[in-house]
Amino acid sequence: MQGYLIAAGLVVVAMIGLVVIWKVTKSLVRLLFWFVALLAVAIAAWWLLGKFGILAPPPFIPI
Repeated sequence: MQGYLIAAGLVVVAMIGLVVIWKVTKSLVRLLFWFVALLAVAIAAWWLLGKFGILAPPPFIPI
């Protein structure tokens, strides 16, 4: 029974979080766009730093 209450509480917290994000950004699509854009910039920076030997190269992108 306690496991169900914890799961239900997590669902409620997740739903409240989604509502807050929705209200703040007015669009989850916009939020996803900026997340993907920032992720792409971070991966590109990691790749460039790996190419010049400053950082270890990313394991998932061949140099």
